[in-house]
Amino acid sequence: MKILNNKTFLSSRASIRTVLLIVVIMLGSWSLICSFQRMGGNLSDYSRSRNLSIWAGFGTRLLTAAQHFAYERGRTAVVLCSFDRISQKNRMFLDNRRKLADAALTSVFEKVEELPEIGYSDALKNWNILKEIRQQVDRDSALLSASRDPYLPGKWVHAANNLIMSIQQLIQNLVGYFPPGGITTRLTLLGSSALELRISAGMEANLIAQALSAHKIPEQEFMQSVYKLRGKENRLWNEIDRLASYLKMTSLQNMASEVKRHHVFEFRPIQDQVLKNLQSGRKSSVLIEKLTDASLPVLDGISNLTTFTAENTVKIAEEGMIRSRNKLVINSVWSFLIFLFSVMAVIYVVRFIVKPLEQIDAKLRRIGALSKIEESGNEISRLDASTDALENALNELQKALANVKKLSGLLPMCSNCKKVRDDKGYWQQVEEYVSQHSDTTFSHGLCPDCIIKLYPDIADEILKK
Repeated sequence: MKILNNKTFLSSRASIRTVLLIVVIMLGSWSLICSFQRMGGNLSDYSRSRNLSIWAGFGTRLLTAAQHFAYERGRTAVVLCSFDRISQKNRMFLDNRRKLADAALTSVFEKVEELPEIGYSDALKNWNILKEIRQQVDRDSALLSASRDPYLPGKWVHAANNLIMSIQQLIQNLVGYFPPGGITTRLTLLGSSALELRISAGMEANLIAQALSAHKIPEQEFMQSVYKLRGKENRLWNEIDRLASYLKMTSLQNMASEVKRHHVFEFRPIQDQVLKNLQSGRKSSVLIEKLTDASLPVLDGISNLTTFTAENTVKIAEEGMIRSRNKLVINSVWSFLIFLFSVMAVIYVVRFIVKPLEQIDAKLRRIGALSKIEESGNEISRLDASTDALENALNELQKALANVKKLSGLLPMCSNCKKVRDDKGYWQQVEEYVSQHSDTTFSHGLCPDCIIKLYPDIADEILKK
């Protein structure tokens, strides 16, 4: 019987069913880990996109509040510098701007816990200060110029500027949490630049309107402030043009170009005419109503530019959040399907591969035990050894069968002398025939019956031996 002495590579390893199960589980686990990692990345992206969407909304409200505060600041300063009581038109204008500004800023402070730490305490403090000064403004604006507090206009403008600058600082701090180089960041920066431009242009318009209302000859310091503001406005327009070109939004570029044209080529010539008349000491040919009416399209255009960027920032942020959420849902579904497929694969392997292999292995072990084969490492080795053992057994059986066939069939025998006739017709002694046709050899002796028959006198003694 052949015993395997040379073990194959697999014979020194674990059983095939164990290796197969391990491979299936490892593949399933690897797929799940990759899927969960991808899902974790999508969850992180969704969280960032959601925060960006929320923060963009807050940024929009801050921009809106700053714009309306800027309108209130300028119109209030003009009213306080005029000789007459506040008109009904200006009263309605201021009430509307206050309402819109306060509503926008209130919506931010009510949900400030959703914002990162951007230092909102200064803005809240400046807002409360402005509310107190508003009460003085309402009292003095109903009086003639001679009965008003002469320091109130400066006090008002200072408080309004502090509030607007603190809101602008909030926006800049909030932008610092946006991803660098993203479209939302550039849009917010453009909106912040437009807001700063609106503040500067509003301050310039306010200074000139105050001078016109007071019929004062502008001093050198006054003109330096105007030129300084204009230089800042020019730099901001260059920044807006640069950011608009990066964004490659045709509608935004067209809007910025149109507002810039109104500002530089239509409104400034009117301001220059007012300044020229004031410097010459002549009565201005431009009335205060015409100047303020001419400023509205420019300031409104800059405000619309700010609103446009803010709305698009929110829109793009929400679209990014939706995309991230969809990716998260899709990867969650894929993770579930991969998990389900892995479980089904394990069940299939166990049911249709592992269990049949166990049954085969049990039979192979039984064959090995009967054939006295050494225990092998796995099913293939045991199958190989059992196959060799079965081949050896089959060869021996074939040999035995061949011997059996030699002595099988009808054998003629003489009834008298007990000779047998072979296939060639020759008669032979039985001993001779059997010796020729098998591995049997004969030795001669006497059976008990023949001893008694042939040697009756000494049969008893022979049988006793």
